[in-house]
Amino acid sequence: MNQSPHFVTVSVGARSPFPALPADQLTVMMSLAQSNPVVIVSLPDVTDEDITNIKAPPQAVALRRSAKMPAGALLLVLKTNEEEVWPISVPFLDEAILMRSWARTQTDSNIILLVLVDAQTQIVRAQRTIGLPPRLLEMVRQGILQAVHIDQRAAMEELAGLDDHTIWSQSTCWQDQGDEDFTMVAEAPVHP
Repeated sequence: MNQSPHFVTVSVGARSPFPALPADQLTVMMSLAQSNPVVIVSLPDVTDEDITNIKAPPQAVALRRSAKMPAGALLLVLKTNEEEVWPISVPFLDEAILMRSWARTQTDSNIILLVLVDAQTQIVRAQRTIGLPPRLLEMVRQGILQAVHIDQRAAMEELAGLDDHTIWSQSTCWQDQGDEDFTMVAEAPVHP
């Protein structure tokens, strides 16, 4: 594992370089310690279908922002087959100092890394990159920089009370027009 303040190596088949998440449940978290955001999906008993699903193309993305979640919550909708999707909700949330450092870092990249980790063994089972709409990441950065205080507990409590349909309906949303070329389909205000 090679680490520096803004670089971490993630390899399929190797131990995850991220903090261990609960071994008995699906857990999703964001890391902003690198120049590109990393979404870690930790899942017990990872199957071949789970690996295929994490590699599925994105159908849509959404960002819901609120006073308690100034950076917002990301909703990734992966198209697993013609009839089904796999939604993944995760707040843009990390330690406040890391969030502010990430927000101040200027980059032309709009890439996030999606990593699937076996929750029991902490082995990386799959990874892929997704190019998000640049406007989405700019909205996240603005939210972080404009926030007077970032309360991780309040953000997590708010997100826990929201289902994927609610997040979508209260978000600025983009849909994939092919080849991960997203078009904005709805714009939503910051929720109180």
